[in-house]
Amino acid sequence: MSLTGIIILLLIALLLIFLEIFVLPGINVAGILGLLMMIAGIYLSYTQIGTPTAHYVLAATLFLGTLILLFGLRSSTWRKVSLDTSIDSKVNDDVSLNVKVGDHGTTTTRLGPIGTVLINGIAFEAKSANIIDAKTEIEVTEIDGNEIIVKPLK
Repeated sequence: MSLTGIIILLLIALLLIFLEIFVLPGINVAGILGLLMMIAGIYLSYTQIGTPTAHYVLAATLFLGTLILLFGLRSSTWRKVSLDTSIDSKVNDDVSLNVKVGDHGTTTTRLGPIGTVLINGIAFEAKSANIIDAKTEIEVTEIDGNEIIVKPLK
């Protein structure tokens, strides 16, 4: 095999290893194939080309591998491909500020026994002792912490 063939083999191996580390997480065929191709390329350079040139091929492979690894691990590289959003909602909103026992509202989904209700123009998750169909008028019977318990109006 010629020096050009060995260089192409090693470049493909480096590309596969790069894909394995930064694009395809886990132990995949790309990483294993890339590692085998890199070992084969270095072995072929020592057996086909000769020791002095093979040392340069080995040094270049190590240098390019390190360069690719350092480029991939820079934080600015990941900032370009990662999501940059935040969640502004809170888990424990105090429902007693907006809802009082005796308030009336409408179910927006079926309560079986938990669903969504619209009380005072605000959507809440509520619980019922019985199954209540959507678009049914309801009344708040109890507020237990952040849990709203309702019953249908008859």
